[in-house]
Amino acid sequence: MKLCLLPPRTIASGGVLRHIDAIRKHTKHTVIDDITQADIVHVHAGWPSMRRDIYTCHGLNIITRDTPYYFIRENQIVEQHLRNSPINITVSNFFASALNQKGLRIDYVIPNGTDINHSIKPAYEPFVLWLGKLDPIKRPEELIHIANKVPNLKFVATLPQVCEKQAKHGNVACVGEYVPHPLAQDLLRRCSVYLLTSEFETFSISILEAWAMHKPAVARRMSGAPAELIRHDIDGMLYDNIDDAVDKINRCLIKPKLYGEAGFEHVQDFQWKSIVPIIDEVYLQCNISQKSQ
Repeated sequence: MKLCLLPPRTIASGGVLRHIDAIRKHTKHTVIDDITQADIVHVHAGWPSMRRDIYTCHGLNIITRDTPYYFIRENQIVEQHLRNSPINITVSNFFASALNQKGLRIDYVIPNGTDINHSIKPAYEPFVLWLGKLDPIKRPEELIHIANKVPNLKFVATLPQVCEKQAKHGNVACVGEYVPHPLAQDLLRRCSVYLLTSEFETFSISILEAWAMHKPAVARRMSGAPAELIRHDIDGMLYDNIDDAVDKINRCLIKPKLYGEAGFEHVQDFQWKSIVPIIDEVYLQCNISQKSQ
């Protein structure tokens, strides 16, 4: 069977790119770029393709009065895809429920995954890592508030260096907003705790990547899918407010290897080599349905 995956990998980014690359790597089918020659066209995110045999929704933008029109239009495209695609997939039960409440149909919930490099040796350097960008959904200001509560603890963040000035105690090191993926992976390998302050996440591959590096993850309890992923006080912690976040980080720092090993055990359930065959089965069912029409 011939698959066309959209958007093209030269345009896709972030979690969508990692998802598409994982399918390319692990699918048993042939991936081609020519949509006219494809048996199955699998569209992701807000790519405006006229042909969609299967659509995967990775998320929606949170809209406020200051939201640029581009993000509003992207949401419109995503919702149109969900209403008009023959088969809809999303990546977490939490987000599937949110879409159902909007009257949008989800046929399959198939989680994101990660590839595990068993040769990597994790280190536990004395810093907390934050991966994100200057986006209100990521709540970078919450990272600063947390850092200001613990002057003796170092934080490393993928934010512009100018953000370091907001940390009262000079304990936040910013390495730039758009770092190469290998650098982010090396930071995950070296940190002691991974911190996710997002207001809303439809999944969060970065939690899986932290666990693959034997690191505990700390996230907001009301952030959506992270609370679905993290087993509280087993492979990470969930917090409710700034003071609670400080407490949960400190608890993970006492025994990061213990929490990290539990995370490494948990992430075995989320390897791409096991998840892509589930997507392949959806391709097969879609192809059978096409032939019967």
